[in-house]
Amino acid sequence: NEVSYKKNHLRASYLHIPVMLNLETNPYQKSKSFHLNAGVYGNVLMGGKTSQKTDNRKSKIKNKYNLENFQYGLIGQIGYGPVTFYGTYGLNELFKAEKDNGYTVNPITFGIKVIPF
Repeated sequence: NEVSYKKNHLRASYLHIPVMLNLETNPYQKSKSFHLNAGVYGNVLMGGKTSQKTDNRKSKIKNKYNLENFQYGLIGQIGYGPVTFYGTYGLNELFKAEKDNGYTVNPITFGIKVIPF
């Protein structure tokens, strides 16, 4: 009996706590400064929500969906002026090991920040 999902979303809300060392080449004129940041982070799970849609039904459930209550990992940022590229790598798994069905997922994020001065 196979279920075909049209939509299957998992949302998790975390309190994010970074601890980083920062290097600024021109701290008095940040708009012309190269910056490099590196460190570690911890995340505390605040809540979760799943929403699923099949041919026959829709469901939305608020729960933590076997997510680990605490995440930790590495964080890095590099940029010039108002533009910063960032990335994180989770050192522990996203889901609890006893309920992961054999899948291992370590969170990875990356992106760009633009903060005008």
